[in-house]
Amino acid sequence: ARFGDFLGCFFGKLAVRTFKDNGMRKTFGRDQPRKLFADFCFSEHSWQEAMGYLDKLAEEERDAEVYEKMGFCCYQMDSNAEAAEYFERALMLRPESQWALRQLAKTYSRMGKHNKALEALKELEKADPDNVNILLQIGECCILCKLPDMAFEKLFKADYLSSSQRTQRALAWCSLSFHKLEQAEKYYSQVLADSPTSADWYNAGHCAWLSGNRMLAVERYLHVVDAEGAGFVQDDFFDEDRALLSGYGVSNDELNFMRDTINREAIKRK
Repeated sequence: ARFGDFLGCFFGKLAVRTFKDNGMRKTFGRDQPRKLFADFCFSEHSWQEAMGYLDKLAEEERDAEVYEKMGFCCYQMDSNAEAAEYFERALMLRPESQWALRQLAKTYSRMGKHNKALEALKELEKADPDNVNILLQIGECCILCKLPDMAFEKLFKADYLSSSQRTQRALAWCSLSFHKLEQAEKYYSQVLADSPTSADWYNAGHCAWLSGNRMLAVERYLHVVDAEGAGFVQDDFFDEDRALLSGYGVSNDELNFMRDTINREAIKRK
């Protein structure tokens, strides 16, 4: 750390120790020092120490801000169930808190509770219905919750409000996920025309393959090979999207054959 940061941390901790030792609890009451110590630890990203102080606060001293901080500490320590509980408590006290709703949605998404994340995101949408980021997050949750109508509604709205590679990518994946291959190809063609990522080539390869264009699929998958630099695809190349491909009726033998085809074409280009 920079020397100035070290000094700030040192004198901050020294102040905390002095505050503890000189009896000022009597002046400020039992819980105010704990809040001050917690704030200092929070600012230093010392999540466990901050949580230790916050957890000792009396129930009547725990306002919405305290619960938000407790939730954030737990989130940073990967204690997701506890984080969600504290964010829920914060929202009971301050239901209009956009920050707590965002953190709650993130926490439930991390837990795989996408229906609960969707509830929080829909509350955020009420306050800001034209927020493209919120619409995209709702669309993603709807895909995971298998709610195609709502997913397309939110993603089309996001694309209408501010069309970008990000909205096109989301619509492409949504279309692919819900077996709308012609629409998926339309959006993947747009995505691939503007600095695509390796993941874009990979997903567009699926789209071409599932649409019956095997050679275009191989060509797109080869872009993934080039990006990863290995010169060939590993045995687990399709594992990430095996469920998606299986949903289209692709068998394990077909996966193996496609993988072998990609590797043969990769060798030819050397």
